[in-house]
Amino acid sequence: MTRQPYDRLARSASFVCAIVEGRPLLPDPQILYDDGEVIAFLNHFPTQERYALVCPRRHAERYERDLPTAEWLHLQEVVHRVSAAVAGATGPIRM
Repeated sequence: MTRQPYDRLARSASFVCAIVEGRPLLPDPQILYDDGEVIAFLNHFPTQERYALVCPRRHAERYERDLPTAEWLHLQEVVHRVSAAVAGATGPIRM
């Protein structure tokens, strides 16, 4: 696939936005955390078991450009807390 069709597809409706809006692509998005700013859920298409995604609730194409420092730091705090919870529950080899 060339760059233009890929960019068009990548910038189309986000599966994360669909979950945030209450219309997930697949039933039961298995939300692990939601504080109104950040949402964490189990990946529907994981590359390994119990793969969680932690995302801002508002659409952000590029974190370094689209998230102010305070939002980025909050997101990273949630990543740390969710990863600790998932590790405690699943006993992974690495996180």
